[in-house]
Amino acid sequence: MSDLIGVTPQEVAGKACDLNISGRVESLVALALWAQSQIASAAGVPVEMKAPAFEVAECECRKCLEGKTVKIGGHDWPILASRMVVCATCGNKRCPKANDHRNECTRSNEPGQSGSAYA
Repeated sequence: MSDLIGVTPQEVAGKACDLNISGRVESLVALALWAQSQIASAAGVPVEMKAPAFEVAECECRKCLEGKTVKIGGHDWPILASRMVVCATCGNKRCPKANDHRNECTRSNEPGQSGSAYA
């Protein structure tokens, strides 16, 4: 998160488009800290930019995202309909770990792998 502290809102917004869920959370925290610092500076209050410590316990495998929703255009949509799920380790969509984080990463995008959503 330290690379997001002290950047402008435009920079944060630009970075957020390319980030996963936990990265978007960090971007929003950085944006909130930036806004807080601007308000405090305008009031003449010294500001220390320090990000809060928090754990992002969110996994982005298909099993963990199943049943979760995201608000798009004022409506709740299944999160799996709004993104492509890939393995957090190798980035392949057919890797069994993309389907369930408890599976081993095979570093392969071959179809028909046991445990893959594309088996």
